[in-house]
Amino acid sequence: MSEFTEVVPAELRSWAVAWKGYAPRDVTPPELLPAALAAEVPAWAEGAATPNDVHDWERRRADALVRFELDVAGWPLHPLGRTGRTGRNLGRWGENAAADPIVVTGSGRDRRLLLITRSDVAVEAIPGAWWTRVRPRRPRWSANCARRRAWTSWPTVR
Repeated sequence: MSEFTEVVPAELRSWAVAWKGYAPRDVTPPELLPAALAAEVPAWAEGAATPNDVHDWERRRADALVRFELDVAGWPLHPLGRTGRTGRNLGRWGENAAADPIVVTGSGRDRRLLLITRSDVAVEAIPGAWWTRVRPRRPRWSANCARRRAWTSWPTVR
């Protein structure tokens, strides 16, 4: 678990359980804050500064690999409940599906793991791809993942 998830007691994770004192930490990086997006939208991100700027929630929810709901303010809710985080730390509001293959060869002391060097941050990473939809019901994998942020988890949680 992340340092943020650990602050949410298991009995309070469900969205069905009321928690008046719940105050999640905003994990939105500076480049995805509204003022920054107004100046320049990163190539790996959509330009919607808030969930209220997203106008295709029904399509996104219908296309999602993991079903999610919106709260009364129109923010997407993490499908597994509270995490202690809020905001957006990935390219899109809502689901950001990805596939990250683990490629291992050899055995024992000769075992090797395939890694790539990301061009955006010059660090080693597991190769992967973002799941995008070109047209409804016509999925494809984007090979442009080197320009995108590393997939870590669901980005928008309240």
